[in-house]
Amino acid sequence: RADGARASFAVAGATLEADGLAVAVRWTPALGVRVLLDAGAATLAVDGGPPTLDAVAPFDLPLPVLDAEGRLTFPAASWDAAARALAALGVRLGVPPLDAALRLLGWTGGGARLSLAALVGADASFPSPEAAVRAWVGDLALDCGRVEAALGPVAALLSGFTVARPFGSGSARDPYRCAVAGHRRAPGLVAWLEPGCAPRRDDLASAVGAMHSAVPPSYEALVTALAEASDALPDVRDLLVGRDGLAAGLAQLAERWRDTDGAVAMPASMPGDVQATTFDGHAYDELAALGALGIVARDVLGAAPTAVVHVGCEPWWTEGRAAGTAFDASGAGAAGTIPASGDGAWFVRLPTPAAAPRPRPDRGAVGEQAARLAQVLA
Repeated sequence: RADGARASFAVAGATLEADGLAVAVRWTPALGVRVLLDAGAATLAVDGGPPTLDAVAPFDLPLPVLDAEGRLTFPAASWDAAARALAALGVRLGVPPLDAALRLLGWTGGGARLSLAALVGADASFPSPEAAVRAWVGDLALDCGRVEAALGPVAALLSGFTVARPFGSGSARDPYRCAVAGHRRAPGLVAWLEPGCAPRRDDLASAVGAMHSAVPPSYEALVTALAEASDALPDVRDLLVGRDGLAAGLAQLAERWRDTDGAVAMPASMPGDVQATTFDGHAYDELAALGALGIVARDVLGAAPTAVVHVGCEPWWTEGRAAGTAFDASGAGAAGTIPASGDGAWFVRLPTPAAAPRPRPDRGAVGEQAARLAQVLA
């Protein structure tokens, strides 16, 4: 077009656009006359197409090209684009049998997909169209959603039409189960796939929803949510075996953690020269991070000190520190010593209470940690 705008042609909910449209005629002594349609950057948009194809947005429309021997050919990528175009147009027609066929081919929705490029022999990953069809049929047979759908009528029949789908998620530990009378523990037909199917999202929706409530759930509600999730998660189901008092145990654990950082509780009485400070609402990991940043020292002392030694046991305690400020005393080697005077911040890593007494059992955990810290401060 003279104004530089793209040419546009709309019909029946589909819009074809191109930078230009031309017919190219070529002649060679060996091949004779060849006629080729040339549409620069052609795109196709289909209103109301399936979201899985992004069909509402324009996508490239493939056109055949001439190969070195003068034959009209489609590159493999163009065949995939052609499949998307055909699927978008097919869904637009609104014919249920055609919609079912497109879903079966995998051109709409998910699951096993039969590549159009492989079907016409243009996909080098398949030696023949027959191989592509065999691979597609195999994927269909092992598709979790289709196996579950096929077992749906069986589950309904055996249950007296009280359930519409089989129990289970389709793995060896949690197979699909079409139970008699619709009772999970009753005899029934089972089937599973290898590798097993992942749990369906809606199987966990109610259980996960209880965990995301704005109000903390009760201990009984937590146990109920775990029991619901165990239908799809065999590992959770195994952990719940023999734990009839789980709700009471969670209540006792919460009471044990009250006024602690999740690991250590404040002693009932402190030494006379030690002043205790409580940081409400922080777990141990948060307190460790705040201590490494100097925030704990600032809040306890009222002002950030000019010289401070940060002591911790975490592996990251001495990582990323400035040269000469980090001392790792958690191992057997010498860690060095901190300057006796001067301002600055230093970081000392000590062994954990579990690892500290191993080289010197006579000192115990705290004694060994204190001895190593004294060496760094000497």
